Amino acid sequence: MGKIGIDWKILLGQIINFAILLYLLKRFVYTPFLSLLEKRRSKIEQGIRNSEEIEKKIKKIREKEKRILDNAREKAIQIAKAAEEKGKGLSEKIISEGEKERERIIKEAMEEAARKKEEIRKRIEKEAIKTSIILTEEILKKKLDKKKDKNLIEQILMKFQNEYGRSS
Repeated sequence: MGKIGIDWKILLGQIINFAILLYLLKRFVYTPFLSLLEKRRSKIEQGIRNSEEIEKKIKKIREKEKRILDNAREKAIQIAKAAEEKGKGLSEKIISEGEKERERIIKEAMEEAARKKEEIRKRIEKEAIKTSIILTEEILKKKLDKKKDKNLIEQILMKFQNEYGRSS
């Protein structure tokens, strides 16, 4: 090969240098680079697995949240219904008590009216008795004859009608 200008010693040195360079590159660059790529790939895969697990957990949490909200709505509806029923019962009770109170007041008013009526009746009776006594006394005082008696009775009756006719 000497004729084409290749020196075996230089070629052999270059092959040895290339082999040494290849060994050093493999040992210090290629292997760490591959391990770095493998670590990166495993981290990416772990991240993907973690994100899938997180998505599953988020989905479970959303389902649980939905169940909780549904339960809360149902409980709120039940509470509202119970409050409405209690309110109806309370309003019925209040209405019933109001009716009883109204009846009591009417009864008291009727009793008061009856008592007042009785008082007025007694007062009128007393006045009538007094008037009768006064009339009788007047008649007896002025009793002289029948004509005068008749005139006297008519005058007293007129006086009585005038007094009690105005006051009633």
